[in-house]
Amino acid sequence: MGSYEQFVQSEIARLGIRKCVEISGYVHSDELPLLMANCDAFALPYAYTYQSLSLHKAMASGSAIVASDVPGFREFIADGKTGLLTRVGDPGDLASKLRWVYDNPGDAEGLGANARRLAEERFDLSATARAHLNIYRDAIRARNG
Repeated sequence: MGSYEQFVQSEIARLGIRKCVEISGYVHSDELPLLMANCDAFALPYAYTYQSLSLHKAMASGSAIVASDVPGFREFIADGKTGLLTRVGDPGDLASKLRWVYDNPGDAEGLGANARRLAEERFDLSATARAHLNIYRDAIRARNG
């Protein structure tokens, strides 16, 4: 067990939240959708990012998302509608948003459902293929004048 994992385990014990937290270790990608769908919240406390496949998968799972307020997440997470945004580098804000998810399961479920709908609209393979096809058609039209 690495030092970071030991630290996390000791904090879980210190806070008395062992029944609320599961450290799964490595999970094969085939198992991720089911695991994510069974989460109460999916936390993404990044300091910066411009794109995250983890965010897209979390949105598709329908879990409530608590993510840092960074450009790559802000593009998809409308605070209070499709998830909750936290101040970068503020563990207290992250904790309070996660606590809100825990204390408001019905509202949190609604955030997850909204995120899932958005994922279905934005990340659907057919919709993505149509969008790319339209880009190519527009480029050909522009080139041919």
